[in-house]
Amino acid sequence: MKKQHRIKFDNFNGTWKIIPFIALLIVAVAIGFFEVIKFENEIWNKTFAALANLIPALFLCRMFIYKNYVQYNKRGIVIKVKSWSSKTLTFNEISDVKLEDEKLLVSLDSGRNHTLNLSHIVEEDRHKLLDLILNYSDLKLA
Repeated sequence: MKKQHRIKFDNFNGTWKIIPFIALLIVAVAIGFFEVIKFENEIWNKTFAALANLIPALFLCRMFIYKNYVQYNKRGIVIKVKSWSSKTLTFNEISDVKLEDEKLLVSLDSGRNHTLNLSHIVEEDRHKLLDLILNYSDLKLA
């Protein structure tokens, strides 16, 4: 039996999770670049300027850190499973979704189909992904 992996799910519906990062970013930019607070040692200003670049980089690189990653909000979903590339789907364009033989089959209104192999994913996460797509796209399970 192959080792089963988990999917990292990120719900971006609530922006309240991002507010602390934005606040830190604003403070770091104000201190580092605009030198709102003058430090005697110039290294502190350079440190805050570096933090102003590092904070968004850390926030945005999560997709590249996790091998199996799903990011979603009320409008769409980004699915990255066992590859460097990802699939971006808009919920209102999804016409059908099925989970068959450990594969997620997603059909779009445009006639395009996406097949994701989830054989290496824990069954609980497979069903969570299916439920997430069904709930946000207002589809019924066939």
